[in-house]
Amino acid sequence: MRESEHSEANQRFLAALIFLVLLFVVFSLVVFLGYNDENSNEKFWDWLIAVFGTLVSFILGLTAGFFHLNRQNAAARRRRKDHLRNLLKVELKDSMNRSTENTLTYIQPLILEEAVKSGLFCTDLTTEMLKLAKTYHKYNDHVTLRAAGEPKTIELLRSLKSDTDEVLKKLYPDHDDSVHASS
Repeated sequence: MRESEHSEANQRFLAALIFLVLLFVVFSLVVFLGYNDENSNEKFWDWLIAVFGTLVSFILGLTAGFFHLNRQNAAARRRRKDHLRNLLKVELKDSMNRSTENTLTYIQPLILEEAVKSGLFCTDLTTEMLKLAKTYHKYNDHVTLRAAGEPKTIELLRSLKSDTDEVLKKLYPDHDDSVHASS
């Protein structure tokens, strides 16, 4: 959850609390000014207090429930993003290691595609991941042609390695040295 979504959720919660306080103040004024001992209808005032209490508790319950739900969703998105980030790191480092081997290996960008579909990453990183997934698919096409006996060489290794390195840099901007050390 981005900061703007957090502040928006907090603003909604604060607005609901302010509304409840204002409602309580208005109700207190109505009861204080409207109630007198000579003409009082006890059943009406009891009913009015019960309706007000029900309304306030309903609004407060909904507000607290939505606030709690927003917090839970934010925590779940953070956990999912961290999990996908760790899986991407493993997949991309494995792909970089395989690209240095002399074997014909299909590289399946499943985690890349899942990370793109999740919508949890920024636009720049998502764009880089899409480009890398396309590069992987092109590489797989070249591997298929090479396995079928086509004399075409696999020229995408340089592009594959640089695109993978670019995504890793954007995914872990403060771990650049570990990325270069493993390649």
